[in-house]
Amino acid sequence: MKNIKEGFLKDSILTVIEKTCKVLSRKVGTIISVSPIPTDVISGGRKLSGVDCYFLDGRKIRWNWYSNDTSSNIVSVSYWTKMKIQPDIEIDLHDYNIVQSINAVAEVINNNKLGTVVLEESVSKYNEAEISDAIKQAIKGWSEHMKIDDDKLTNTRMKDLWRSFRFWYEEEGGAQQGFRDMSEASFRNYMLAYFDKYGIKNIYVKVIKSGTASKEKLAFDSIEAKKFNAEIYKMTMDEQREFILNSLYMLAQGLVNSLIIGGQAGAGKTHIVESALGRVKGMNIVYLKGGMKNTEELFKFLQSNNSEKTMIVFDDFDFVFDKKNLDIMKAVMSPDKKRTVTWYSGKINKDNIYDVSDDLDVAIATQKGIDIKKSNKKSYVPTFEFKSKILIITNRPKAKVDSALVSRGTYIEVNFTKEDIIADIRKNLFVLFPEYKDKVTDKMKIEVIDFLEPYINDISLIDYRIFRTALGIRAVDPYNPLWKKFVMMALSVL
Repeated sequence: MKNIKEGFLKDSILTVIEKTCKVLSRKVGTIISVSPIPTDVISGGRKLSGVDCYFLDGRKIRWNWYSNDTSSNIVSVSYWTKMKIQPDIEIDLHDYNIVQSINAVAEVINNNKLGTVVLEESVSKYNEAEISDAIKQAIKGWSEHMKIDDDKLTNTRMKDLWRSFRFWYEEEGGAQQGFRDMSEASFRNYMLAYFDKYGIKNIYVKVIKSGTASKEKLAFDSIEAKKFNAEIYKMTMDEQREFILNSLYMLAQGLVNSLIIGGQAGAGKTHIVESALGRVKGMNIVYLKGGMKNTEELFKFLQSNNSEKTMIVFDDFDFVFDKKNLDIMKAVMSPDKKRTVTWYSGKINKDNIYDVSDDLDVAIATQKGIDIKKSNKKSYVPTFEFKSKILIITNRPKAKVDSALVSRGTYIEVNFTKEDIIADIRKNLFVLFPEYKDKVTDKMKIEVIDFLEPYINDISLIDYRIFRTALGIRAVDPYNPLWKKFVMMALSVL
């Protein structure tokens, strides 16, 4: 029977292994968790990449493929009976489909079994020493009467051999001659032991082998493995959005104090954030877009919007990255539980350090020679404990943000390819821009995306904003045959 190889696209490996382990966990009776981080090793002179799967009781397995194999064919399973560096058993899958191999893998794990393991369902083990003489005599009587030779044993399915035995026993006098009856499992057990003893290769019986695992070492220097790792963990647009949502929830719950969402313009960062913040309950969201005149205004703003239930969002607000503001931003973005912000300014210290809410404050200020009006009731102190959360949305890449801020705040860099964005626009095409539903039809959306896609390599940037611009050009004069030329001109493609 032709062996079936199991090759997976690299971005599907984790999904396949996760599903396989769900089935395997039921067969071995314990929960199995799959690690998202692949391991690269050199084992028996081979470079392998694998996904580690941990049992709740401390055991572990790893599904392995050759690091330089572009088909990502699962070739073996390493098994640890307890947590340690070296595996105990290696199961050679002989290129069989891992789904077909689950039962055999489960048998090895459940019994710590070395040797040949049958893939066929319902066969748990076989050993000639465990077979009684009565069964052997019955098999011999059947094979002689029904003329079962090695050729038939090689080319006949096990179930057909079993039917032949039952026919002989019930219809051909096996029972009358006093031969022992047996169950199908006993029959199969004996036949498999016989095949193994005399080297008969039944084409319908698949086996895999398990043996003592080779010693292995980590292969950190595998260029192929590094490239593979980069590919397998590259997130899709939906996965990146999900990561941003989770990070925002983490920020709102106070698990981190600050977050920077950066990367290319037009990737929908603001939309993702606004959508997520709409689900955040019990937080005062202070949204700041634009700019400030100086550090004093930034300091006052932070002090005026300071509470554990406040999240300050700086959207496209690169003023916070200026060197003159670095010390303040380092303080407010600190991961420490207590964040102390200090900034001394002659203007702050002279004009705003006192709370002038009553005549006594005015008298004290006058005595110190400070000219301050009673109507100014806002006070700013040069040092205070900052409690708000900080979220920065920027088009700056990570390399262009001061490392002191990156190290303090979790930095998420949104990075979509043009192909990713085109595919994402198509996926969401009919729900985009509902505010323009009276002017833009679904047909227009299809026409515009079909027109733009062939030119993505000629367009320096393609994003939702550019698509909306092109869509506006198409919709403003629906019957103008020149709309494609107008789009070309607007995008400067030609």
